[in-house]
Amino acid sequence: MNPFQLQSDSLLQRLSNLQNAFIEAHSSKSVRDVRKYYCGLGELGALDLVDHDGLKAWGRAADAFYEYGMQTDASTVLSLGAHLCAGAVPVMEFGTVSLREQLGMSTLRGQTVFANAISELEAGSDLTNLQTTAVQDGFTYVLNGTKRYVTNAPFAHYAVVFCCTDPQAGFLGVSALVVDLNSPGVVIAEPYRMIGVAHAQVASITFNDCRIPQDNLLGQEGSGTKIFAHSMLWERTVMFSGLMGVLQQNLDAAVRFATSRIQRGVPVAKFQAVSHRLVDCAIDIEACRSLIASAVSEKNSQRAALLAMQTKVACSEAFIRVGRKVALTFGGAGMQESCPASRLMADSLATGSFSGSNDALRSAIASKMGL
Repeated sequence: MNPFQLQSDSLLQRLSNLQNAFIEAHSSKSVRDVRKYYCGLGELGALDLVDHDGLKAWGRAADAFYEYGMQTDASTVLSLGAHLCAGAVPVMEFGTVSLREQLGMSTLRGQTVFANAISELEAGSDLTNLQTTAVQDGFTYVLNGTKRYVTNAPFAHYAVVFCCTDPQAGFLGVSALVVDLNSPGVVIAEPYRMIGVAHAQVASITFNDCRIPQDNLLGQEGSGTKIFAHSMLWERTVMFSGLMGVLQQNLDAAVRFATSRIQRGVPVAKFQAVSHRLVDCAIDIEACRSLIASAVSEKNSQRAALLAMQTKVACSEAFIRVGRKVALTFGGAGMQESCPASRLMADSLATGSFSGSNDALRSAIASKMGL
């Protein structure tokens, strides 16, 4: 059973109430209330994509995120994607048995929330240029550095932190550590004031001589690049499936508006300019969902990374096109802050930057094409 396919009105209402509470909690920057939101999702079974035995099916996760996107907004999908795709997935896939047992069930229940820390001032997703270092000292690693644009940082319990453990080894010198954000030496800055995905809490984290247990290393030393690539396969397919659900939700609202808004004695949907605009939106969404399905079906093939990058670029740029067209359909109302379509416009601009910038991904795709 898909945990996000909430068929009864009572469950849908509970999810809607949780979504409203999530937005209010983000607006007030209440750590406790945002964490209560995740616990609420856990009670609904909506986080049943990981458990103490590992991960559920990839395709099931993509379907679940789509259904969830139909009930929520891009900020919430980004937060949940950072938590599950870029946090829980690498922990459950590459963590030690003790780490998985410690965090698996609490993640399922929404009692543990993850962030993913990779971006730095001089290194966006460039793993070969990370300045954050981890030096082994006995049975601990001493972690130093600053990470930027960490989604969920203000309220997460743990962060998956990518750092350099061997400066001479290039991408083979990158490792991933699971860091308790209550550890001494962890400093979380005030959240950025975001224009797009404004309800997601994104902040910088600084690590000052933080001592991290050796058991919190994911995989082996030097396997950070592999782990990051694996989590990006999830994020660029599963999370963007959720964003397609957000688009479908807003397209449905635009169709309802266009068929009920009367101008010159007829619904504006009867004007070809309006109807064709909405048809283009539907085509964009369906094309992206097909690309997501293709990427998921080949997740174990040599084309997996290529398809995931193509999916991310296509979906994020479709989000921009659909966001603009949906807002235009609402006319002046689409420019009002109270209209979800106006938020969609602002959110669309952010989608080209997270999970790897589209410019960088195009260069990587070109390389895989032999260009």
